[in-house]
Amino acid sequence: MIKIKDSNPCCVYCGKSYKSKTRLDNHILLCEFLKRNKNGSRLDENDNVEIPSQKQMYYLLTELAVKYNKMEQKVDELSKMLVKQRKNMNIADWLKTNVTPSIVFDDLHRFVNIYDSDIDYLFNNTFNGTVNQIFTKISAKSDMVLPIYACDQKPNILYIYDKDSDLDNNLVNDKKTKKNKWKEASKEQLVKFFNRIQRNISIKMLEWKQKNNKIVQENEALTIKYDKAMIKLMEVEFNNVTTLNKMIGIVYLIFKKSLEISL
Repeated sequence: MIKIKDSNPCCVYCGKSYKSKTRLDNHILLCEFLKRNKNGSRLDENDNVEIPSQKQMYYLLTELAVKYNKMEQKVDELSKMLVKQRKNMNIADWLKTNVTPSIVFDDLHRFVNIYDSDIDYLFNNTFNGTVNQIFTKISAKSDMVLPIYACDQKPNILYIYDKDSDLDNNLVNDKKTKKNKWKEASKEQLVKFFNRIQRNISIKMLEWKQKNNKIVQENEALTIKYDKAMIKLMEVEFNNVTTLNKMIGIVYLIFKKSLEISL
C-alpha cells in the first residue's frame, strides 16, 4: 500500500503527486500499464478493461519513449564508466590477488618444448608463424599456471611473474630476500626470453639434422630446405624494435584474456 504524504493529488500506484489533474490522470494510465506489464498480467478478450483513447495512447507512447531515452543515456554513461575503469585497472594488482603461477618467468623457456613437427613447420613457413604455433601449444597447457599474462584492457602489454628483490621487514640488518611478483615485462626481459626460445629452436634444428643426417645428405631438396630454415631462424634480431613488437603482438594475442569487472 502506497503511503501518500503529499497534499496534492497522488498516483494510487506509486504515490507520485501532480498539481494538475490531467497530468495525474495521464500518469496513472502509464503507471497502471507498467504495473500490469511488470506483474506479467496479460489481457484476455473477455476482460472488462477500458480501452485508452487515441490521445491517451499518444501520451502513453510519448512517456514510454522518454523513459527509454533516459534509460539508454544511463546505460551509455555506465558503459563509458566501465570502459574507463577497465583502462585504469591495475592489472598487476589484480594478478597478485587472483593468479599464482607454478613457475617464474625466468624459468619459462625451460618448459617451452620444441618438437620435430615444429621444425617441419619452419621448413615451409615463416619464423613468426612457427613461434605462433609453439606458443599456442604452450598456452594450452593445463597442468601448470603460466607466469605470463595479457588482457584486452592493455593492448600489446605482457605481464610476467618473476623474481623481484624487495626488503623484507621481518629480517634484520636490512638484508634482502628474493620475492616473486607480477609486473609489466620490460623490453630487456622480453628480448632475453625470445633469444632463449630462438636458441631452443636452434638446438632442436641441430638435433633434427643429426637424427636425419643420412636422409638430408641423400636429398638435395631437403638440404636446401634445412639451410633456408636455418637462415630464417638466425637472421631474426629481437633487439630490432619492429621485430620485437611483432613478436610481442603474437604472444599477446595468444595469451590475451578479458578481465570482467563490475561497477
